[in-house]
Amino acid sequence: MPLGCIAILLALAGPNESVHQTDSVRLAVHIQSNLYSYTLTNRGASPIVAFEIPYYASYSFTAPAGWQIDGASGILKAWTDDPSGGIEPERSGAFSLRVSSQGATLGEATATVRFADGRQARLEGVWAPAAESRRYYFWITGILAGIFLLHCAILRSRPRRPVSPTTAA
Repeated sequence: MPLGCIAILLALAGPNESVHQTDSVRLAVHIQSNLYSYTLTNRGASPIVAFEIPYYASYSFTAPAGWQIDGASGILKAWTDDPSGGIEPERSGAFSLRVSSQGATLGEATATVRFADGRQARLEGVWAPAAESRRYYFWITGILAGIFLLHCAILRSRPRRPVSPTTAA
């Protein structure tokens, strides 16, 4: 029985992978705990030489070997100046970032991919860490207050048990 409950909870948790694609690029996003992994596959004819995606409260950026990384501006920017070090057609490159505990939540962003021939591809709705909205805090506060009031109402509606003299001592 407990294994069945765990399986149901895992099924309700939703997917932890998302795939976005165009004619020239495929981007798979995999989330595990605080690690966002991006697998970028080149489906075009020219090497991929740059990848950018916005983020919030993240650190520990990785990119393919030989690529440069700049993560200081709220946008993960990874690039190579040498097209021969880019992601060749029909090959994949891995990028990742870790999310800190500063209030980031699952959000959507636009990823930009640049090719050696000057073309670029934009992928909308890619999973990325985003700042929690203020509405989130108001919703959580309201839900907790509602649960507390419901709890108090239930306790008041129950008849009180008399205390027997033998248990009062």
